[in-house]
Amino acid sequence: MFVCFFAVCLSQLNCLSQNEAHINLNIDIDDCYFSRTFSRAGKGGVVSVINAGIQMKISQSVFYNCSANDHGGVIWFVSQKIGFYSVCAFNCFTSPTYRYEFGYIDVSDSTENHYSLLSLAQCPSQKYSDRSQPCQIYRGNQMLYMCNSSDNCVDYHSGFVFVSPKSLDVMFSTFSNNKGSNTCLYVSVTATSGSYYFKNLNVFNNYQSKTTEGVFYINTKTTITFESCLLSKNNQILFFVFAGSVSISHSLIQHIPSKLFSGSLIYSNNVSISEVASIQSYNYNYYSPRYCYEKISSQTIRYDFQYSRLLLINILSILFSIL
Repeated sequence: MFVCFFAVCLSQLNCLSQNEAHINLNIDIDDCYFSRTFSRAGKGGVVSVINAGIQMKISQSVFYNCSANDHGGVIWFVSQKIGFYSVCAFNCFTSPTYRYEFGYIDVSDSTENHYSLLSLAQCPSQKYSDRSQPCQIYRGNQMLYMCNSSDNCVDYHSGFVFVSPKSLDVMFSTFSNNKGSNTCLYVSVTATSGSYYFKNLNVFNNYQSKTTEGVFYINTKTTITFESCLLSKNNQILFFVFAGSVSISHSLIQHIPSKLFSGSLIYSNNVSISEVASIQSYNYNYYSPRYCYEKISSQTIRYDFQYSRLLLINILSILFSIL
């Protein structure tokens, strides 16, 4: 069941293909609640868009217990540009052997893509822990503000995966209590220049069973900058720098020093730490996964009422027509 209000072009979401010429089409999903929506065939449990020239915005919406029998438990988007505002996904997943429990996003390099108040929680839950990657974002200029990816239980890449972004800014965001075999945040950058920042980030209580890769897996040709971050109580090495460099400043790192970096990579790959703050002076900005849980609770009550009211109206209409 899903209940949706004020959604534009909703009927087209699952029927766009590469052979159809929908150019410069805008799709807005606003104030929607999708519950237990399932795609038996094809990518994307709720939204599947594979077409050039489409811009999509999803706002004030909830995806609860949605799934796909392919990649992308909620969304599979390969097009021009996408944006999220105040969106929560809870307990979304794919079938075994498939990936992107929330979604896969591939956009044009020339576009700016904004993610604000996007929360992924238990995507998937412990029940589906053999799956992988809650979300992968490919190409484009990516800006994430007050986002959350927490309480996910997967095989690998338990937070976010960023591949070949032209620029990347992640601010005031939280990645906590994720479980997997390796790597919470995976960053792979092919560009030799550009802006790649993680600022006011909270990364804590993430568990990895393998010791060979860090909470952050960095594979770049440039420098990834971490500023004003809280990196605390993660059970494995913090950074695995395969290529490129990492710069950390004005941050609080609560970690066993021998587990902070991957061996000699601290020297060969130019990892640096400066002005590490004390816990008393650290300005803690926490965007909690509780936002997602509270939003689901309030939206469920609201839409259950709306659905019940519509159902009652339909029953009364049938009765009056019979009489």
